[in-house]
Amino acid sequence: MTTEPSHTDATHLVRAMFTSSISNLTIVDDEMNDGCQVVCPFCHRSMDGYYVQIDNTRWTPGNDNYDAADEYPNLGVRGDVTAIHFSAECGHHWALAFGFHKGWTFVRVVRLTEEKV
Repeated sequence: MTTEPSHTDATHLVRAMFTSSISNLTIVDDEMNDGCQVVCPFCHRSMDGYYVQIDNTRWTPGNDNYDAADEYPNLGVRGDVTAIHFSAECGHHWALAFGFHKGWTFVRVVRLTEEKV
């Protein structure tokens, strides 16, 4: 019998995935809510009461031809990109982008301009 992962399992998975593995992304323990909290990767002011929110998610086809590179230039992948777009009250906008390239999946924080939000 298969059971669904618990909230605690998911929290441990998030901590394991993002601990020191993605440059600039900071996730802090939120002991009050038994989870983790995303902090602005550029100024870290979210820890001072500036909230971070998810704006949207986006899938961009790469067509095995770097077509997604225009949208997410720091990723450098030929395949598709799936991204979660964030904004913070400090005014910064960024995406947590997952990109596919020749059998590998890369993840990076990509700073977004106003036009790409």
